[in-house]
Amino acid sequence: MNKEELLLQKRLAELSRFAYTREIVTFSEFLNLNELNILHTTPKDMLLSQYKTYGGYGLSERQMAAFLPDALYYDYQYPIQIIEISPVNRKFAEELSHRDYLGAVMNLGIERCKLGDILIEDGKAILFAKEELAGYIMEHLTRIRHTTVRTSILPAFEDSYEPRYEEL
Repeated sequence: MNKEELLLQKRLAELSRFAYTREIVTFSEFLNLNELNILHTTPKDMLLSQYKTYGGYGLSERQMAAFLPDALYYDYQYPIQIIEISPVNRKFAEELSHRDYLGAVMNLGIERCKLGDILIEDGKAILFAKEELAGYIMEHLTRIRHTTVRTSILPAFEDSYEPRYEEL
């Protein structure tokens, strides 16, 4: 393991210890596939509490880890907000790709670890982001490339969503 992977492993162990000692649920940032692999291969004696991962829907690629205390006596929710991004006028909208949406959001100064998956369907995008950033994104994301966009919060997203696959 390299230095960055060891630091991540120690951070995850720290979150687990924090959940165990304070008896509260703690959440990580969004983890990519490699970081999730590091979490799942971390020796169990390093983690004092159990954990669950979730990214907004069942087959999400980027997920948050929730570290759960032993005596969990309340319901918890992942701090994920679902933002729909759609063009103001479809007639004049460009065909935007995942890269366009991601670049526009990251251009606001937001790190990738604060953002989950971006799903693109029917000329609009669904962005999973940390709850604390939703208001900032909605206020400042007004244009992607040459297309003016509007944002709105979705109250829920179907957990059984399955992305379309394309054979190349």
